[in-house]
Amino acid sequence: MGKRGPKRQPTKILKLHGSRWAKGRSDIEVETEIPACPDGLGEIGRQHWADIVPRIAKKAILSDIDWPKLKIMCRIWERLETLEPAAKLPVKRSKTGGTQTNEAFYAVEKLWLLYDRYSSQFGMGASNRAGMGAVQKKSAGESKTRFFQKGGA
Repeated sequence: MGKRGPKRQPTKILKLHGSRWAKGRSDIEVETEIPACPDGLGEIGRQHWADIVPRIAKKAILSDIDWPKLKIMCRIWERLETLEPAAKLPVKRSKTGGTQTNEAFYAVEKLWLLYDRYSSQFGMGASNRAGMGAVQKKSAGESKTRFFQKGGA
């Protein structure tokens, strides 16, 4: 089965360019409202909410059921910010010469993994942004003419 071809241009962009193709389109355009920061978050969590929610809302992938996940994600970020200084404390040595584990270090590691899992659900991971990079120009060595010249010579 053949491939469909290039991705459709969004209707908003077609309308901005004054294209005749925008008139017949019946795309569903989702307008998401950004809710106020929920109760129960501290200062760090509220700052994180104000930072990430507008960015995610621009992608138009949010719905009402996503707000609790975002709240949990902001709580995790808040706990990370408060535990990270404790995780950097030096490890204590006992009288017998052994080392005492820094529990905050392991808690921070677990929180980072949890935050990464939640953030990837909202397209905030590096793998989710792989297709949105800048278009790279081909170098002269990759052009078709050079390829065919090599084969013919």
